Order: sequence, then C-alpha cells, then structure tokens
Amino acid sequence: MVFAGVDDPSHPTLAVDIKAPATMTFTFAEHDGVGLILEIQSHLNVTVKYDAIMVVRGHSVHTSSCPVGAGIMGTENWRDPITELKLSGFRKLDGASFVCD
Repeated sequence: MVFAGVDDPSHPTLAVDIKAPATMTFTFAEHDGVGLILEIQSHLNVTVKYDAIMVVRGHSVHTSSCPVGAGIMGTENWRDPITELKLSGFRKLDGASFVCD
C-alpha cells in the first residue's frame, strides 16, 4: 500500500514541514518462514511515528512500532501469526528520541 500523503487531523503540523515527495511505502510479508516483516520506505524529510494494532487469532492487540527516519527504510518483525496489521496515528516525531513503543 502506498500513502500519497500523510495528513492526520490530530497532528496538523505533520504536512506543513514536508517538502519531499509525500510518500511512504509499506510491504508486509512472511519472512524466511519464521515470522512476518513490515518494511517501511520513507520518502519524507521528517521522522514519522505511527501506532500499530495486530490481529492475532481474531483478537486486536497493540504492538510496538519504531519511528521511521527521514528518507530511510525501516523494518519491524514479529513471530506472531498476524492476519491483519492496522497502522494509524501517523505523526511527525520531534526531537532525537527513537523509542520503539
């Protein structure tokens, strides 16, 4: 899935500082038969944080997510049998804190 822009009404400043093409690309797939991996390619010039909910055996469970740095690729991985991954709350991350939570 490709986001042609990142705009969250609860974080209106996110779109203000973006000068690069406003895209992020997400790939979610099985990895080496032992888990699932989410690859996130950012073409933004800001660091972005998001919230993640995974659906495992029919139950929605919060899972940690790591910030995605400006213009780089980030990865997340799980060994859980995830059937769906819901990403929301995309927001610009201010400061130098790269906490995965």
